[in-house]
Amino acid sequence: MKKSPYLVSSLAIILLLLTGCTQKSDFPVFEGPYIGQSPPGSEPKLFMPGLISTNYIDHCIGFLREGRVCIFSIWEKGTYYMYEKDGRWTQPEKVPWQNEQGTTDFTAAPDGNTIYFQSRRPTSPYDNNEQERNIWKVEWTGDGWTEPSPLPSPANTEEFSEAYPSVTPDGSLYYFTG
Repeated sequence: MKKSPYLVSSLAIILLLLTGCTQKSDFPVFEGPYIGQSPPGSEPKLFMPGLISTNYIDHCIGFLREGRVCIFSIWEKGTYYMYEKDGRWTQPEKVPWQNEQGTTDFTAAPDGNTIYFQSRRPTSPYDNNEQERNIWKVEWTGDGWTEPSPLPSPANTEEFSEAYPSVTPDGSLYYFTG
């Protein structure tokens, strides 16, 4: 009995699709705050080698929601986030507010929900100064992010660039301008 090459090929493709859809991710299982790692202490320690601490320029890291949301940036690669969902950590994804104007410098606010970052994106439809940096914010909603919004004046100005925001527990905002 001669087998049709189309039948054999079709069966092989179906088998590959079925096994590919049922395979689990190679991403390891992490559970608990701080991606299942020890909370920060007084001694410096390399954090999550190979995932967050890489051979690139690891730029910023921050945690929200008592260590259950992690945001980190790798220079020239982007800013990523991962969070604990149903007791396990999700795989890193690029933050949705990442764009060509840059967002790698950020600060996690003490409120546990807010990220402040600098960007050269326009603050209004009439803003065409792509060299000026301004401070923006986004908030974690529990399973995603709000749309980025620029901080109002006097934090952002039309004359200068504002960058490197830092927020105190009482809500005071400190930043560089020039």
